[in-house]
Amino acid sequence: MSVERHLSKRYGRLVVALLSGFALLLAACSSSGSGDILTQCVDHDNLDGHIHVTLVTVWNGQPEFLTANIGITEDCMRPTHTHDDSSAVHIEASNDREYTVGDFFDVWGADSPAVRPNAIVENISLNGQPFTDDYRDIMFEDGDRIVVAFGDRTPVGATS
Repeated sequence: MSVERHLSKRYGRLVVALLSGFALLLAACSSSGSGDILTQCVDHDNLDGHIHVTLVTVWNGQPEFLTANIGITEDCMRPTHTHDDSSAVHIEASNDREYTVGDFFDVWGADSPAVRPNAIVENISLNGQPFTDDYRDIMFEDGDRIVVAFGDRTPVGATS
């Protein structure tokens, strides 16, 4: 087995372990009263904070800009959401909770590149600098520019 393949497998296992741990932490926080991002609705009144970040995802080397109305339905606007396809994420909160990239991906749900079959994280940048920890843990700060690159690493000739 080549060194690159060995490192890729090891990195994949690490990412899975980190994501699993984060999911457990998120579940614990939600049950302890901090609120579940998937059930919270906010409006433009009585907000404690309103910040904007730019989030771009990349799939197999091709940028994919966020679509309009992620986290917005007819009757609810989640604390992390988009209004248009500019890749601007709005974080509007009526509490002092800090929101993360992981919160936004949870709101994004099934259309997120993170949940595509065989998706792996290839690299991450935060404000133009490499970010080597779990992208889901990045706390949103006003003006952040975040890029998360994913790839499909299905072995050649494999079928699903």
